[in-house]
Amino acid sequence: MNNEQVVLVEGVYKKFCRSLRHSMVYGIEDVMREGFNLPDRRASLRKYEFWALDNINFDIKKGETLGVIGRNGAGKSTLLRLINGIYPPDKGRIQIKGRVAALIAIGAGFHPQFSGKENIFINGTLLGMTRRDIKARLDEIIAFADIAEFIDAPVYTYSSGMKVRLGFAVASHAPIEVLLADEVLAVGDNAFKLKCWNKIGELREQGISTLFVTHDMASVPIWCHQAMLMDRGKVKFFGAVDECIEIYLRDFMEEMGGMGIIERQQTGTDEFIVHNVRFSPEMQNNKILLQQGEDLSVMIDYEARRDFLDILINTSIFIPIPISVPFFQAANNSFDKRVDIKKGKGSLQLTIKNINLNNFAMELGVSIVIDDLQTHVFRWKRIPVFVRGNALSSGITYFDMDYKVTPS
Repeated sequence: MNNEQVVLVEGVYKKFCRSLRHSMVYGIEDVMREGFNLPDRRASLRKYEFWALDNINFDIKKGETLGVIGRNGAGKSTLLRLINGIYPPDKGRIQIKGRVAALIAIGAGFHPQFSGKENIFINGTLLGMTRRDIKARLDEIIAFADIAEFIDAPVYTYSSGMKVRLGFAVASHAPIEVLLADEVLAVGDNAFKLKCWNKIGELREQGISTLFVTHDMASVPIWCHQAMLMDRGKVKFFGAVDECIEIYLRDFMEEMGGMGIIERQQTGTDEFIVHNVRFSPEMQNNKILLQQGEDLSVMIDYEARRDFLDILINTSIFIPIPISVPFFQAANNSFDKRVDIKKGKGSLQLTIKNINLNNFAMELGVSIVIDDLQTHVFRWKRIPVFVRGNALSSGITYFDMDYKVTPS
Protein backbone atom coordinates (compact mmCIF):
# COMPACT_ATOMS: atom_id res chain seq x y z
CA MET A 1 0.00 0.00 0.00
CA ASN A 2 1.16 3.54 -0.64
CA ASN A 3 0.75 6.36 1.85
CA GLU A 4 -2.54 7.53 0.34
CA GLN A 5 -4.25 4.15 0.18
CA VAL A 6 -6.56 3.28 3.08
CA VAL A 7 -8.18 0.18 1.59
CA LEU A 8 -6.41 -2.12 -0.86
CA VAL A 9 -8.15 -5.14 -2.41
CA GLU A 10 -5.98 -7.31 -4.67
CA GLY A 11 -7.05 -10.43 -6.55
CA VAL A 12 -9.76 -11.33 -4.05
CA TYR A 13 -11.91 -14.42 -4.57
CA LYS A 14 -14.67 -15.77 -2.35
CA LYS A 15 -16.73 -18.87 -3.01
CA PHE A 16 -19.89 -20.33 -1.53
CA CYS A 17 -21.68 -23.65 -1.90
CA ARG A 18 -25.24 -24.00 -3.18
CA SER A 19 -25.77 -27.22 -1.20
CA LEU A 20 -25.84 -27.09 2.61
CA ARG A 21 -24.89 -30.76 2.94
CA HIS A 22 -21.93 -30.42 0.58
CA SER A 23 -20.92 -27.19 2.29
CA MET A 24 -20.61 -29.00 5.63
CA VAL A 25 -18.66 -31.85 4.03
CA TYR A 26 -16.28 -29.42 2.32
CA GLY A 27 -15.78 -27.55 5.59
CA ILE A 28 -14.77 -30.74 7.40
CA GLU A 29 -12.50 -31.66 4.49
CA ASP A 30 -10.77 -28.27 4.59
CA VAL A 31 -10.17 -28.53 8.36
CA MET A 32 -8.75 -32.04 8.01
CA ARG A 33 -6.49 -31.02 5.12
CA GLU A 34 -5.16 -28.14 7.18
CA GLY A 35 -4.65 -30.41 10.19
CA PHE A 36 -2.71 -32.99 8.16
CA ASN A 37 -0.81 -30.34 6.21
CA LEU A 38 -2.30 -31.49 2.89
CA PRO A 39 -2.69 -29.22 -0.18
CA ASP A 40 -5.46 -26.65 0.24
CA ARG A 41 -8.39 -27.07 -2.17
CA ARG A 42 -10.11 -23.83 -1.27
CA ALA A 43 -8.50 -22.03 -4.19
CA SER A 44 -10.48 -24.07 -6.75
CA LEU A 45 -14.15 -24.83 -7.24
CA ARG A 46 -15.72 -28.12 -6.26
CA LYS A 47 -19.13 -29.49 -7.15
CA TYR A 48 -21.99 -27.11 -6.19
CA GLU A 49 -19.54 -24.27 -5.45
CA PHE A 50 -19.47 -20.91 -7.22
CA TRP A 51 -17.43 -17.72 -7.03
CA ALA A 52 -19.38 -15.04 -5.19
CA LEU A 53 -16.38 -12.75 -5.76
CA ASP A 54 -14.13 -13.30 -8.75
CA ASN A 55 -10.78 -11.47 -8.94
CA ILE A 56 -11.74 -8.18 -7.27
CA ASN A 57 -9.16 -5.39 -7.46
CA PHE A 58 -9.49 -1.76 -6.31
CA ASP A 59 -8.25 0.73 -3.75
CA ILE A 60 -9.69 3.63 -1.77
CA LYS A 61 -7.57 6.62 -0.85
CA LYS A 62 -7.77 8.74 2.26
CA GLY A 63 -10.87 10.90 2.32
CA GLU A 64 -12.41 9.26 -0.75
CA THR A 65 -15.97 7.99 -1.00
CA LEU A 66 -16.53 4.95 -3.20
CA GLY A 67 -20.04 3.96 -4.27
CA VAL A 68 -20.61 0.30 -5.09
CA ILE A 69 -23.61 -0.39 -7.32
CA GLY A 70 -25.01 -3.43 -9.06
CA ARG A 71 -27.99 -5.71 -9.07
CA ASN A 72 -29.00 -7.95 -6.19
CA GLY A 73 -26.67 -10.94 -6.02
CA ALA A 74 -23.77 -9.13 -7.69
CA GLY A 75 -21.51 -9.67 -4.65
CA LYS A 76 -21.64 -6.19 -3.11
CA SER A 77 -22.58 -7.21 0.43
CA THR A 78 -20.16 -10.14 0.36
CA LEU A 79 -17.37 -7.73 -0.53
CA LEU A 80 -18.19 -5.49 2.45
CA ARG A 81 -18.21 -8.49 4.76
CA LEU A 82 -14.74 -9.49 3.57
CA ILE A 83 -13.40 -5.98 4.08
CA ASN A 84 -14.91 -5.93 7.57
CA GLY A 85 -13.30 -9.30 8.39
CA ILE A 86 -16.52 -11.29 8.74
CA TYR A 87 -15.46 -13.64 5.94
CA PRO A 88 -11.89 -14.52 4.95
CA PRO A 89 -11.04 -14.42 1.23
CA ASP A 90 -10.32 -17.76 -0.44
CA LYS A 91 -7.67 -16.09 -2.58
CA GLY A 92 -6.09 -12.65 -2.70
CA ARG A 93 -5.49 -10.09 0.01
CA ILE A 94 -7.22 -7.17 1.68
CA GLN A 95 -5.24 -4.49 3.50
CA ILE A 96 -6.73 -1.72 5.61
CA LYS A 97 -5.02 1.15 7.39
CA GLY A 98 -6.80 2.09 10.58
CA ARG A 99 -10.06 1.19 12.26
CA VAL A 100 -13.22 0.24 10.40
CA ALA A 101 -16.83 0.91 11.36
CA ALA A 102 -19.41 -1.14 9.49
CA LEU A 103 -23.15 -0.64 9.01
CA ILE A 104 -23.79 -3.88 7.17
CA ALA A 105 -26.94 -5.32 8.74
CA ILE A 106 -29.67 -3.67 10.78
CA GLY A 107 -28.98 -4.23 14.43
CA ALA A 108 -25.69 -6.04 13.84
CA GLY A 109 -23.45 -5.80 16.89
CA PHE A 110 -26.28 -4.91 19.27
CA HIS A 111 -27.23 -7.08 22.21
CA PRO A 112 -31.04 -7.21 22.08
CA GLN A 113 -31.48 -7.52 25.84
CA PHE A 114 -29.29 -4.53 26.67
CA SER A 115 -30.50 -0.96 26.53
CA GLY A 116 -29.57 1.48 23.80
CA LYS A 117 -27.22 3.29 26.17
CA GLU A 118 -25.48 0.05 27.17
CA ASN A 119 -25.06 -0.85 23.51
CA ILE A 120 -23.45 2.52 22.85
CA PHE A 121 -20.74 1.63 25.36
CA ILE A 122 -20.33 -1.89 23.91
CA ASN A 123 -20.10 -0.74 20.28
CA GLY A 124 -18.00 2.28 21.10
CA THR A 125 -15.49 0.06 22.90
CA LEU A 126 -15.33 -2.30 19.92
CA LEU A 127 -14.58 0.71 17.70
CA GLY A 128 -11.64 1.76 19.85
CA MET A 129 -13.23 4.33 22.14
CA THR A 130 -12.36 4.42 25.82
CA ARG A 131 -15.10 4.61 28.43
CA ARG A 132 -14.08 8.21 29.08
CA ASP A 133 -14.39 9.02 25.34
CA ILE A 134 -17.83 7.46 25.19
CA LYS A 135 -19.04 9.35 28.26
CA ALA A 136 -17.74 12.60 26.79
CA ARG A 137 -19.65 12.04 23.53
CA LEU A 138 -22.67 10.18 24.91
CA ASP A 139 -25.07 13.11 24.78
CA GLU A 140 -23.93 13.95 21.26
CA ILE A 141 -24.44 10.36 20.08
CA ILE A 142 -27.91 10.13 21.67
CA ALA A 143 -28.91 13.51 20.20
CA PHE A 144 -27.77 12.44 16.73
CA ALA A 145 -29.72 9.18 16.96
CA ASP A 146 -32.78 11.17 18.10
CA ILE A 147 -34.06 8.35 20.32
CA ALA A 148 -33.46 9.94 23.74
CA GLU A 149 -36.82 8.86 25.18
CA PHE A 150 -36.05 5.21 24.31
CA ILE A 151 -32.34 5.13 25.15
CA ASP A 152 -32.86 3.10 28.33
CA ALA A 153 -35.22 0.59 26.67
CA PRO A 154 -33.87 -2.80 25.50
CA VAL A 155 -32.80 -2.80 21.86
CA TYR A 156 -35.16 -5.68 20.97
CA THR A 157 -38.02 -3.18 21.38
CA TYR A 158 -36.49 -0.85 18.76
CA SER A 159 -37.79 -0.56 15.22
CA SER A 160 -35.45 -1.09 12.27
CA GLY A 161 -35.15 2.66 11.82
CA MET A 162 -34.21 3.20 15.46
CA LYS A 163 -31.48 0.54 15.25
CA VAL A 164 -30.05 2.21 12.17
CA ARG A 165 -30.10 5.58 13.90
CA LEU A 166 -28.24 4.20 16.89
CA GLY A 167 -25.73 2.23 14.82
CA PHE A 168 -24.88 5.15 12.56
CA ALA A 169 -24.66 7.57 15.49
CA VAL A 170 -22.07 5.40 17.26
CA ALA A 171 -20.07 4.61 14.11
CA SER A 172 -19.93 8.21 12.92
CA HIS A 173 -18.70 9.52 16.29
CA ALA A 174 -15.96 6.90 16.78
CA PRO A 175 -12.28 7.45 15.90
CA ILE A 176 -12.28 5.50 12.64
CA GLU A 177 -10.49 5.70 9.32
CA VAL A 178 -12.93 3.70 7.17
CA LEU A 179 -16.74 3.63 7.19
CA LEU A 180 -18.63 0.79 5.46
CA ALA A 181 -22.37 1.09 4.80
CA ASP A 182 -24.60 -1.42 3.05
CA GLU A 183 -27.90 0.22 2.14
CA VAL A 184 -28.96 0.40 5.78
CA LEU A 185 -29.60 4.12 5.47
CA ALA A 186 -32.51 3.26 3.14
CA VAL A 187 -34.48 2.29 6.26
CA GLY A 188 -34.34 5.75 7.80
CA ASP A 189 -36.74 8.58 7.07
CA ASN A 190 -35.76 11.43 4.76
CA ALA A 191 -34.78 13.80 7.57
CA PHE A 192 -32.42 11.24 9.09
CA LYS A 193 -30.97 10.34 5.69
CA LEU A 194 -30.10 13.98 5.15
CA LYS A 195 -28.49 14.13 8.58
CA CYS A 196 -26.44 11.02 7.78
CA TRP A 197 -25.27 12.32 4.42
CA ASN A 198 -24.24 15.62 5.99
CA LYS A 199 -22.31 13.67 8.61
CA ILE A 200 -20.60 11.61 5.92
CA GLY A 201 -19.60 14.87 4.28
CA GLU A 202 -18.05 16.02 7.55
CA LEU A 203 -16.21 12.71 7.94
CA ARG A 204 -14.88 13.00 4.40
CA GLU A 205 -13.48 16.45 5.18
CA GLN A 206 -11.74 14.90 8.21
CA GLY A 207 -10.02 12.41 5.90
CA ILE A 208 -12.23 9.40 6.67
CA SER A 209 -12.81 7.10 3.70
CA THR A 210 -16.27 5.70 2.98
CA LEU A 211 -17.41 2.71 0.98
CA PHE A 212 -21.13 2.32 0.61
CA VAL A 213 -23.36 -0.06 -1.27
CA THR A 214 -26.53 1.46 -2.66
CA HIS A 215 -29.29 1.17 -5.22
CA ASP A 216 -29.99 4.91 -4.97
CA MET A 217 -28.55 6.28 -8.22
CA ALA A 218 -29.32 9.85 -7.15
CA SER A 219 -27.02 9.73 -4.11
CA VAL A 220 -23.96 8.23 -5.86
CA PRO A 221 -23.17 11.28 -8.04
CA ILE A 222 -23.70 13.67 -5.15
CA TRP A 223 -21.37 12.02 -2.66
CA CYS A 224 -18.92 9.75 -4.44
CA HIS A 225 -15.52 10.47 -5.91
CA GLN A 226 -15.52 7.11 -7.74
CA ALA A 227 -17.95 4.29 -8.36
CA MET A 228 -17.68 0.56 -8.93
CA LEU A 229 -20.18 -1.56 -10.82
CA MET A 230 -20.34 -5.22 -9.85
CA ASP A 231 -21.97 -7.95 -11.92
CA ARG A 232 -22.09 -11.65 -10.99
CA GLY A 233 -19.18 -11.41 -8.60
CA LYS A 234 -16.92 -9.44 -10.92
CA VAL A 235 -16.00 -5.78 -11.24
CA LYS A 236 -17.55 -4.63 -14.50
CA PHE A 237 -16.38 -1.03 -14.15
CA PHE A 238 -14.33 1.02 -11.71
CA GLY A 239 -13.73 4.71 -12.17
CA ALA A 240 -15.67 7.88 -13.00
CA VAL A 241 -19.11 8.07 -11.43
CA ASP A 242 -20.92 9.23 -14.57
CA GLU A 243 -19.54 6.43 -16.73
CA CYS A 244 -20.34 3.83 -14.07
CA ILE A 245 -23.95 4.94 -13.71
CA GLU A 246 -24.34 5.22 -17.47
CA ILE A 247 -23.24 1.59 -17.93
CA TYR A 248 -25.51 0.42 -15.10
CA LEU A 249 -28.52 2.29 -16.46
CA ARG A 250 -27.87 1.13 -20.01
CA ASP A 251 -27.59 -2.52 -18.97
CA PHE A 252 -30.68 -2.32 -16.79
CA MET A 253 -32.84 -0.49 -19.28
CA GLU A 254 -31.78 -2.68 -22.19
CA GLU A 255 -33.02 -5.69 -20.27
CA MET A 256 -36.22 -3.90 -19.26
CA GLY A 257 -36.90 -2.74 -22.80
CA GLY A 258 -33.99 -0.55 -23.68
CA MET A 259 -32.73 2.74 -22.39
CA GLY A 260 -32.26 5.01 -25.34
CA ILE A 261 -35.42 3.72 -27.02
CA ILE A 262 -37.37 6.95 -27.07
CA GLU A 263 -41.08 6.42 -26.50
CA ARG A 264 -42.98 8.46 -29.07
CA GLN A 265 -46.61 8.29 -28.04
CA GLN A 266 -47.65 11.18 -30.26
CA THR A 267 -45.66 12.92 -33.00
CA GLY A 268 -47.99 15.42 -34.58
CA THR A 269 -51.57 15.30 -35.87
CA ASP A 270 -53.34 16.27 -39.08
CA GLU A 271 -53.49 19.86 -37.84
CA PHE A 272 -50.05 20.01 -36.18
CA ILE A 273 -47.46 18.29 -38.37
CA VAL A 274 -44.00 17.65 -36.86
CA HIS A 275 -41.27 17.63 -39.53
CA ASN A 276 -38.24 17.25 -37.29
CA VAL A 277 -37.08 17.18 -33.65
CA ARG A 278 -33.62 18.42 -32.78
CA PHE A 279 -31.64 18.72 -29.56
CA SER A 280 -28.90 21.01 -28.36
CA PRO A 281 -26.42 19.56 -27.52
CA GLU A 282 -27.04 17.17 -30.41
CA MET A 283 -28.05 13.60 -29.71
CA GLN A 284 -25.22 11.11 -30.27
CA ASN A 285 -25.60 7.33 -30.21
CA ASN A 286 -29.22 7.80 -29.19
CA LYS A 287 -28.39 9.83 -26.08
CA ILE A 288 -27.66 13.42 -25.08
CA LEU A 289 -24.47 14.26 -23.19
CA LEU A 290 -24.38 17.46 -21.13
CA GLN A 291 -21.79 19.17 -19.01
CA GLN A 292 -22.77 20.36 -15.54
CA GLY A 293 -24.36 23.82 -15.75
CA GLU A 294 -25.16 23.55 -19.46
CA ASP A 295 -28.55 24.30 -21.05
CA LEU A 296 -30.60 21.63 -22.80
CA SER A 297 -32.85 22.64 -25.69
CA VAL A 298 -35.48 20.72 -27.66
CA MET A 299 -36.42 22.22 -31.05
CA ILE A 300 -39.60 21.02 -32.77
CA ASP A 301 -39.95 21.99 -36.44
CA TYR A 302 -43.68 22.08 -37.19
CA GLU A 303 -46.37 23.05 -39.67
CA ALA A 304 -49.57 24.35 -38.08
CA ARG A 305 -52.74 24.13 -40.17
CA ARG A 306 -54.48 26.60 -37.82
CA ASP A 307 -53.71 28.86 -34.87
CA PHE A 308 -52.96 27.15 -31.55
CA LEU A 309 -53.39 29.66 -28.73
CA ASP A 310 -52.20 29.35 -25.16
CA ILE A 311 -50.81 25.85 -25.52
CA LEU A 312 -49.42 23.86 -22.61
CA ILE A 313 -45.85 22.51 -22.80
CA ASN A 314 -45.05 19.93 -20.13
CA THR A 315 -41.45 19.04 -19.32
CA SER A 316 -40.52 16.12 -17.06
CA ILE A 317 -37.27 14.63 -15.82
CA PHE A 318 -37.26 11.11 -14.44
CA ILE A 319 -34.67 9.01 -12.62
CA PRO A 320 -34.92 5.66 -14.43
CA ILE A 321 -33.70 3.34 -11.63
CA PRO A 322 -35.24 1.20 -10.33
CA ILE A 323 -38.37 2.58 -11.98
CA SER A 324 -39.12 5.94 -13.56
CA VAL A 325 -39.30 8.26 -10.55
CA PRO A 326 -40.19 11.95 -11.14
CA PHE A 327 -37.31 14.28 -10.34
CA PHE A 328 -38.59 17.52 -11.91
CA GLN A 329 -41.87 18.42 -13.60
CA ALA A 330 -43.06 21.79 -14.87
CA ALA A 331 -45.17 23.43 -17.55
CA ASN A 332 -44.91 26.82 -19.19
CA ASN A 333 -47.85 28.13 -17.16
CA SER A 334 -45.85 27.30 -14.02
CA PHE A 335 -43.52 30.11 -15.10
CA ASP A 336 -46.41 32.35 -16.26
CA LYS A 337 -45.18 32.09 -19.86
CA ARG A 338 -47.87 31.98 -22.53
CA VAL A 339 -47.06 30.23 -25.81
CA ASP A 340 -49.06 30.83 -29.01
CA ILE A 341 -48.42 29.10 -32.33
CA LYS A 342 -49.79 30.81 -35.40
CA LYS A 343 -50.80 29.07 -38.62
CA GLY A 344 -47.86 28.22 -40.83
CA LYS A 345 -44.41 26.70 -40.49
CA GLY A 346 -42.01 27.42 -37.67
CA SER A 347 -39.90 26.07 -34.86
CA LEU A 348 -40.81 25.73 -31.20
CA GLN A 349 -37.86 25.68 -28.81
CA LEU A 350 -38.00 24.88 -25.12
CA THR A 351 -34.87 25.16 -22.99
CA ILE A 352 -34.06 23.82 -19.54
CA LYS A 353 -31.53 26.34 -18.28
CA ASN A 354 -28.44 25.68 -16.17
CA ILE A 355 -28.78 21.97 -15.42
CA ASN A 356 -26.58 22.14 -12.35
CA LEU A 357 -26.41 18.42 -11.67
CA ASN A 358 -23.31 16.30 -11.24
CA ASN A 359 -22.83 12.96 -13.00
CA PHE A 360 -26.54 12.41 -13.33
CA ALA A 361 -28.49 10.01 -15.55
CA MET A 362 -32.05 10.92 -16.38
CA GLU A 363 -34.87 10.52 -18.88
CA LEU A 364 -36.51 13.59 -20.41
CA GLY A 365 -40.16 13.82 -21.38
CA VAL A 366 -41.83 16.58 -23.42
CA SER A 367 -45.48 16.97 -24.37
CA ILE A 368 -47.61 19.65 -26.03
CA VAL A 369 -51.31 19.90 -25.15
CA ILE A 370 -53.95 21.99 -26.98
CA ASP A 371 -57.70 22.66 -26.98
CA ASP A 372 -58.36 23.33 -23.29
CA LEU A 373 -55.69 20.78 -22.29
CA GLN A 374 -57.61 17.89 -23.82
CA THR A 375 -55.54 16.89 -26.85
CA HIS A 376 -51.89 15.95 -27.17
CA VAL A 377 -50.28 16.95 -30.46
CA PHE A 378 -46.78 15.95 -29.37
CA ARG A 379 -45.55 13.60 -26.66
CA TRP A 380 -42.08 12.07 -26.41
CA LYS A 381 -40.82 10.22 -23.34
CA ARG A 382 -37.68 8.41 -22.18
CA ILE A 383 -35.19 10.64 -23.98
CA PRO A 384 -31.87 9.57 -22.37
CA VAL A 385 -29.72 12.37 -20.98
CA PHE A 386 -26.42 12.10 -19.09
CA VAL A 387 -25.00 15.09 -17.20
CA ARG A 388 -21.29 15.00 -16.46
CA GLY A 389 -19.53 17.21 -13.96
CA ASN A 390 -16.84 17.49 -11.31
CA ALA A 391 -18.37 19.14 -8.26
CA LEU A 392 -19.71 16.86 -5.52
CA SER A 393 -23.01 18.71 -5.37
CA SER A 394 -26.53 18.07 -6.60
CA GLY A 395 -27.15 21.75 -7.35
CA ILE A 396 -30.71 22.96 -7.78
CA THR A 397 -33.60 20.64 -8.53
CA TYR A 398 -36.05 23.21 -9.88
CA PHE A 399 -34.82 24.62 -13.14
CA ASP A 400 -35.65 27.75 -15.02
CA MET A 401 -37.35 27.24 -18.38
CA ASP A 402 -37.43 29.27 -21.56
CA TYR A 403 -39.88 28.99 -24.49
CA LYS A 404 -39.50 30.46 -27.96
CA VAL A 405 -41.60 30.26 -31.16
CA THR A 406 -39.86 31.22 -34.41
CA PRO A 407 -42.03 31.36 -37.59
CA SER A 408 -40.32 30.29 -40.81
